Amino acid sequence: MFVERQTGPVWLRVLGGVAAAILVVAAIGLVEGIGRAWGSPSGGVLVAGLVALVVIVGLAAVTGMANRITVTVGDGRVVGRLAPFRVFTIAVDDIVGVEQTEITTAGAGGIGYRMRPAARFLLFDTGTAVRLETRQGRSYCLRSDRGPDLAEAIAETRRSGQAPRPSST
Repeated sequence: MFVERQTGPVWLRVLGGVAAAILVVAAIGLVEGIGRAWGSPSGGVLVAGLVALVVIVGLAAVTGMANRITVTVGDGRVVGRLAPFRVFTIAVDDIVGVEQTEITTAGAGGIGYRMRPAARFLLFDTGTAVRLETRQGRSYCLRSDRGPDLAEAIAETRRSGQAPRPSST
């Protein structure tokens, strides 16, 4: 089994902390407003605003503070995670090409999990990567400091004939 973990930039953790602080302050204000407006039509609007705030800003805060990418090869699949989310799972039997490449954050359109017309990207910074081509014609570029090990793990998993196990998540 192959596992590579990358921690993102410190500024992203700081930004996640700022988002969490904003969430707390705004939620306190909204809860007080809900208490005053309870029973009126504006109370429902404030509740909807609180839910939206918690979901949107809360996810941004958690993602910023978790700030970790994990790529795993095993059980017949390649799994990419951007904590706290699993962003993709590819069966190794669906991979028709593996190559070493260089990627940039500008070319990917930013950091994290990026979806572009030409490819999907999982990265925190510019550098060496592994490009996976699938039978479906989709391309995945995974930033990796251990590209040759990642490519070998995919080849070894394919040679060993490990069928993907049903996912529990």
